[in-house]
Amino acid sequence: AGRESVVDPPSPDISAHQRQTAGIPWVGENGLPYPTHVSDSGLESLDLGGTWTVWFEDGSCETVELPSTLNSYNSGRGEYLGMVCYERTLVLGDEFRGRIADGFAPRLRMEGFLNAAAVYADGVLIAARRGGYTPLFAPIDPVPEDRVSLRLHILVDNRPQFHSLPARLGRYNTPGWHTYLGIHRELAIDFMPETTIFKAAAIPRGGNRLEISVLASGRAESFRLELQYPTETGDQLISRDLDATFHPDEGGLPVSSARTEVKLAAVLPWSPESPGGIRMEIEAWGTSRQLHRVVVLTGYRIVNAGPDALIINGRRQFLRGICKHEDHPDHGASNPPELIEADLDLIQGLNANYVRLAHYPHHPAELDELRRRGFWLSQEIPFYQLGNGYAHWYADSRPLKEIPLRYFGMRQIAHRRVKYEAKRQLLEMVERDINHPGIIIWGVANESYSLSRSAARLYREFDRTLKSHDDSRLSTMAEFTSGKGILDRRRQGGRFLDILSYNIYLGWYYGAKETLASHLEEIRRKFPGKALLLSEFGAGAAPGRHDFDGEFVADRVPPGKTYGEEFQRDFIRHYIETAGRYPWIAGVSPWVLSDFYCPEFPNNPVPYFNIKGLVSRDREIKLAYEYLKEAYGELSNRE
Repeated sequence: AGRESVVDPPSPDISAHQRQTAGIPWVGENGLPYPTHVSDSGLESLDLGGTWTVWFEDGSCETVELPSTLNSYNSGRGEYLGMVCYERTLVLGDEFRGRIADGFAPRLRMEGFLNAAAVYADGVLIAARRGGYTPLFAPIDPVPEDRVSLRLHILVDNRPQFHSLPARLGRYNTPGWHTYLGIHRELAIDFMPETTIFKAAAIPRGGNRLEISVLASGRAESFRLELQYPTETGDQLISRDLDATFHPDEGGLPVSSARTEVKLAAVLPWSPESPGGIRMEIEAWGTSRQLHRVVVLTGYRIVNAGPDALIINGRRQFLRGICKHEDHPDHGASNPPELIEADLDLIQGLNANYVRLAHYPHHPAELDELRRRGFWLSQEIPFYQLGNGYAHWYADSRPLKEIPLRYFGMRQIAHRRVKYEAKRQLLEMVERDINHPGIIIWGVANESYSLSRSAARLYREFDRTLKSHDDSRLSTMAEFTSGKGILDRRRQGGRFLDILSYNIYLGWYYGAKETLASHLEEIRRKFPGKALLLSEFGAGAAPGRHDFDGEFVADRVPPGKTYGEEFQRDFIRHYIETAGRYPWIAGVSPWVLSDFYCPEFPNNPVPYFNIKGLVSRDREIKLAYEYLKEAYGELSNRE
């Protein structure tokens, strides 16, 4: 307690993580290769979920079940900001010791934590990192065969820092969603064989080609590939043996590699209408035995940014979307399977074909379900409103002497530690989800400083980082417009990225919604030939409140708003109908699926919640949901 953070500032050098073997890029962390998410890892695992003791900074403790969020709205400690220590003594039974005796190496896997963590095994630090929306991996070494217990302590800290992602937004501000705390996703120990496949990537190329890359830690003599893919007349099977090349020292690790390209004759492309996809099984072989096996579920799809259009699988595509947070008043940022299913049922009921996963990489189980159901996706890192400290200082009406200059413009977004965090999280996101066929767009930032060419060049640098690992998808940045022409005309964020995205709240936070058309046309004149996504727009509505209830004066919103369901429905209708006039608008994603916990709004009709959801925090449907369901249904019928 009392430390600034559980994580000391890292050496801000992304080259410490980026690797390349035989032309195949990969990422290293804590002396281990960072693995691709697969449908079947082929690994035995020990689930560390269940009962843990958690200690708070005041010396109190209690037992909790993992995974979970400690400070959800209904937890009674929603305002907790600080550090906690999880503690558990793990009894190592015969099965654990037997795995060690057989030569398997134990690896700790933390799927998610918020938002910095330091892990100790028997008092020894084995891993420490900021940014908990992508998994953390660490070796547990050495573990003697006669060990009977292992004592684990995990420090977790949710306090945002100047250079963390999400970052502090000035001296008095935290991110625009709740600063959750906890080990909110699964925790396990995986047993790694001496040769373990850690990357199995299938990258779609033009002409029905699939570029396949395989990397394994340790020595493999060969890899066996079996690939099943769909066609109009049924599934086709390709089998191939690949010679492995052994590299004895790749950044301190022995690695085996193989690459090949396969032609998928008459392949049925993956799409929301045809989400069946490709099953790829890869085995690593020694001289006469199988060493490891993984299964990847993916799909063939080609995405391009054409002039004024988003082109997917050779056809112009309009994205009927919705933005989604991971948030619930009981579960906080945790996503139990039943909540994932229920939320995706709501999205499917909208007649949507696209989900913008805001503002961070979401749970792998959610992405798997989105793949099964067939949705186009964009996914982004929490590079959220960095460099905009002046806006928060102004909104909070702080005195002139308290201007947080450090949080202004390039001072923050180009800081070497900030750039390090952004690039590392981009690479981890891409490496984790590179095989997901529904992801068509990577987001490098949201509503961050973009008022100079220097900022545009920084976002181009981020684009080049992610494209060095995956050049098969598009890049974007969600620009925020303020309604102030002198600022909006200077925005440069999307200049060097593949597709434009704009978050526009004319008629809610500023201006009048009737000026939306002229605003869009001005963007068009500035960036002719580029397709544009309306990545955010929306208005607040309290469930059950109506326009006839009259004006409601709340936080950060000019007067004259009713917070009625009719106001929200008509607001969204205006944006949808206006967007429909312009063929260069490639999609829309209103903000947001459900109301979410956000302390920036203490005086809203539902206090401490951003209530722009189409459904309430308890998933009650509002009028805007019914309108959008009808509007998207009509758009779908025209396609």
